[in-house]
Amino acid sequence: MNRKSYLCFVLLMITVLVMGCNAQDQAVSEDDHETEANQTKANQNTESDQDTGDHQGSEADSFPTGNITMVVPWAPGGANDVSARFMAEVAPKYLDGKELIIVNKEGGGAVIGQTYAAESPPDGYTLLTHTTSAVSNTFTSETTFTVDSFTPIAMYSVDPEILVVPAESEFEDLSDFLEKAKQDKLIFTTPGYSTSHHMATVILEEENGLHFDYSHTEGAPQMIQQLLGQHVDAALMSYGEIQNQIEDGSLRVLGIMSAERVDHMPDVPTFREAGIDMVYGPFRGIAAPSETPKAIVDKLRDIFEKIINDPEYVENMEQSGYEVNYAGPEEYEEMIQTTAEFTEKALPLLEKDESEK
Repeated sequence: MNRKSYLCFVLLMITVLVMGCNAQDQAVSEDDHETEANQTKANQNTESDQDTGDHQGSEADSFPTGNITMVVPWAPGGANDVSARFMAEVAPKYLDGKELIIVNKEGGGAVIGQTYAAESPPDGYTLLTHTTSAVSNTFTSETTFTVDSFTPIAMYSVDPEILVVPAESEFEDLSDFLEKAKQDKLIFTTPGYSTSHHMATVILEEENGLHFDYSHTEGAPQMIQQLLGQHVDAALMSYGEIQNQIEDGSLRVLGIMSAERVDHMPDVPTFREAGIDMVYGPFRGIAAPSETPKAIVDKLRDIFEKIINDPEYVENMEQSGYEVNYAGPEEYEEMIQTTAEFTEKALPLLEKDESEK
């Protein structure tokens, strides 16, 4: 190889080496850029998550900034409506002067109001008077919500069922009534198909060889009208729904589904005393749409614990015949799930009863 050729070869090799180094530097630079970009994106996501948490936290700190709506899925005048309105009377003390607004959305055995609440914005400003029917309706009606569509806030009451008849009824005591129901079909009024009162009546019928027919209504006021007009023979109801009628003598109480006799009706026997082992009663509580942020749910829990245990609220409830039984979200959730299991077992009885009518 002559000198000129050798020099050309050397120059070529140097060029190749330089190009290779440049390419490697560019690749490293691109890798560094990609790593830096990924790190920036990760930091942005972390900041976004932190901002979301901080935003929810700040919302909870200032909550509520306006009035809160409580949906009662029954007509005015029933136990759920009355107990909710007692809450509304004391609520401003614990809502920084804001109000708890009661809105009745009755119909469909409470499905209409329950659906409205389930589909409301999960911001803590629309709550539901949540009862046993919010569980049973998911099994017995065509609903767009499920048991898990609501987040429990607090339970405030459990009422044992009481058996009532018109004052003019032929039945003077529980034993007479049960004996008659074994021979002839008696008509019961209920606040709607698959409601807690209806389920209790069907279980009483099916498990004890009794014969009932049913007149379903939209709530306690209509049930009372049917009883006072003697259009039906009897009803299972809560004491607070018919306290006035019991005290003025227009309705007679034959029995109560409690473990023991109660102080405000000491002369009324339990069903156990008549040989029927039934201890049952609907619960009442407050729930929010399921997607409500935990920080807001925690704030509502604290607020309603104070409302439910307020001396004025407790006194109003007791004077109206409702015992206050406060339970927090965890205990309330357990009761809801237990009721769901009970309803699932009771469902065949409801279907059997309906098919035989």
